[in-house]
Amino acid sequence: MRAVGVTRIDQIATPTETERKQMQSFASPKAIATWSDEAKKLME
Repeated sequence: MRAVGVTRIDQIATPTETERKQMQSFASPKAIATWSDEAKKLME
């Protein structure tokens, strides 16, 4: 993820549209949703 500029947990928890598109270059939308849910739990 670092290669596409995603370096913080909040970027995974609540990605912008641009960040979401960058993450889709190596992961499926379903995987990104799962990552987002897990990152949100970590931020609590």
